[in-house]
Amino acid sequence: MTVSSSDQNIRFPLGLVPLVVFFLGMLLLIIGFEHPLSILIGYWQKEEYSHAFLLPPIAALICWHRLIEKCVEPKASWAGLLVLITGLLLLVVGELSTFDVIALYGFIVALMGLCATMFGVPILNVMLPGFICLFFAVPLPQLIFVALSAQMQLLSSSLGVMVLDGLGVPVYQEGNVIDLGGIQLQVADACSGLRYLFPLMSFAFLIAYLYRAATWKRLIIFLSSVPLTIGMNSLRIALIGVTVDKWGIAMAQGVLHEMEGWTIFLICALMLMLEVYVLRRIGRPGEFRFHYLSLPQRIPFSERSRVAPSGIMALTLAMVIGFVANTGAFSNRAVTIPPHASLSAFPIVIADWEGRLAPFEKSIVLALKLTDYWSADYVSPKETGSVNLYIAYYHRQDLNSSIHSPSNCVPAGGWQVIDSATYAVIRKGNRSPLLVTRMLVNRGGSAALIYYWFSERGRDITNQYAAKWYLLVDAITMNRSDGSLIRLVTPVGPKENAAAADARLAHFLDAATPSLDSYL
Repeated sequence: MTVSSSDQNIRFPLGLVPLVVFFLGMLLLIIGFEHPLSILIGYWQKEEYSHAFLLPPIAALICWHRLIEKCVEPKASWAGLLVLITGLLLLVVGELSTFDVIALYGFIVALMGLCATMFGVPILNVMLPGFICLFFAVPLPQLIFVALSAQMQLLSSSLGVMVLDGLGVPVYQEGNVIDLGGIQLQVADACSGLRYLFPLMSFAFLIAYLYRAATWKRLIIFLSSVPLTIGMNSLRIALIGVTVDKWGIAMAQGVLHEMEGWTIFLICALMLMLEVYVLRRIGRPGEFRFHYLSLPQRIPFSERSRVAPSGIMALTLAMVIGFVANTGAFSNRAVTIPPHASLSAFPIVIADWEGRLAPFEKSIVLALKLTDYWSADYVSPKETGSVNLYIAYYHRQDLNSSIHSPSNCVPAGGWQVIDSATYAVIRKGNRSPLLVTRMLVNRGGSAALIYYWFSERGRDITNQYAAKWYLLVDAITMNRSDGSLIRLVTPVGPKENAAAADARLAHFLDAATPSLDSYL
């Protein structure tokens, strides 16, 4: 490849030696953050985040082009060390609290700190759009993801039913179930629209950034990705309803169903480009920087090749964190594990309740990575319904194995959460009320009532984020990360109300509390 004389006069603002040192520091940070980054790759295997594989190279291209375009003189900054240290602290917090998203944000913050320390804050500002692009590759916290999925399911179902009704198709909606008469369609998690929303938001951010125009135009492009996704997903649900009504349930299954999904995403992308076309005809048209997505021409590096002392310090910190993480100081650290009575000896008969074991499949136990568990269905001659008691115990928790909150798992099983709140269970005798999370759920016309709470190192906790906080505190102050989840489930019969189910669970809890206290 030949380089023209005009290209030879263009100097890359960064020297070759500092740039090599920066990439060495980045490699050390990758080693240090290997544990959460390996989990991130697992997230990218899911359809909602499969587009994220493209974001790091796109971010690198954006940074490269902006450095050439702005040509800001590098000036190492000690202030960048504070940003780098903040990123490393987020890694520690994420590891100890088993909150992987915090650790992943810490990686991006640490990269920004490394950049600012070696090249200066002005260079970081130039590269900032590339770093922002990386944040779109990090998954949402699971609680937010589940809540957003549930809301989008319900909204998409409601809008789809409105379209079907407008087209004259007889339809009845109950939550996420669309009744077409002889056929019922369940709008599952996969049909919530999130598998379109996340890639479309990333695509919209990229288009908005590449489009050099008024800020309000760029904001419209980015923000419109949300209603566009919801609207098109609702149209997809309506389309499935129409085809199922005419040609049967096969239209909502198999390859055809998947093809409809891809088609809807492509239409969303095309409509986004149509939106840009319209905006370019309002006021100043602006211009697109599509060359940002291509490899820049080879250009000589700056003659400034000195690595500043602050850069050496940043490299040293990255080396230390890489070494510490590689020794398993976080994931394999020695923790205090208190004595624990095996749950296999938990009473199968509790007062007037007689239990029957309900063991999990081996694959489920391996997936949950449980240390110990108990699952049994209890019945009482005084009650019309059964109660399932599930206890999950972990002798230590980390990013690979930690308690799964029912608020995340229940919706994934196809249950719609009708109501969820903190609830005080009044117990007999001198016992204080027990605070639990109470969930009323429904699936296909069947209702159930769920109580659950976390029993962690002497605390009963109802909120999973509070559980993460205390896990962090106790890991630091007590060097412990053991904990349990207790979940009770009872069906709400067709001829009873939720109050009767509440009374049944309270009856069981009264009888089971002494056993729970002795085993947890």
